[in-house]
Amino acid sequence: MKTDDLIRALAADLDGMSPRNALRPLWADLVLATAVMAVPSFAVIWFGLARSPHLAHGLGLTLGTTVAAAGLLGAGALAAVAAAARPEARLRTGWAVIPALLMAGGIVVELARAGTGGWWQRLVGDQPLACLACVFLLSLPMLGGMLLALRRGAPARPRATGAMAGLAAGGFAAAMYTLHCPEGSLMFIAAWHIPAILLVASLGAWAGGRLLRW
Repeated sequence: MKTDDLIRALAADLDGMSPRNALRPLWADLVLATAVMAVPSFAVIWFGLARSPHLAHGLGLTLGTTVAAAGLLGAGALAAVAAAARPEARLRTGWAVIPALLMAGGIVVELARAGTGGWWQRLVGDQPLACLACVFLLSLPMLGGMLLALRRGAPARPRATGAMAGLAAGGFAAAMYTLHCPEGSLMFIAAWHIPAILLVASLGAWAGGRLLRW
């Protein structure tokens, strides 16, 4: 059987799962899995970690930009994952420019307000490795839930789809982590939260290559 014929056959099988099509149930599975597995991560932040001292001043530039950029990253990646779960679909990444530009713009505004003095402290903070580890670990339940849901699909690029699931999990975890993060600099967020998200994406790529292969 030719590759194109196999892809069409798989797509037809997925369509046969539902009276309409298989994409909507898969969307529902992904959203439900992400929401359910976000509960333990949120519980750890809410009950196990201290509140961020910056919450008393409202969202502000750092918290507002972080929540918006991380939330958009998570939502965009989750949408891309749901679309890529079908064998004939392409994995789209152009949407990632939006959260990247939002974070970059926030850093520019931060530097314009604060100047270049003390930039090293804003970049490194007090506990950079702890924040990196927290974002990484808090992402894992959501990544696991998404990968399990994706096993119902048939992505043509399982490693890339797994990596995108990691980006979604990392984005949502970073957004929730603002409830605790004691640092008030977007430079710090970019320097330590983004690498944590990329580590989750790497783990997702590794796991996706094994769990989502067909």
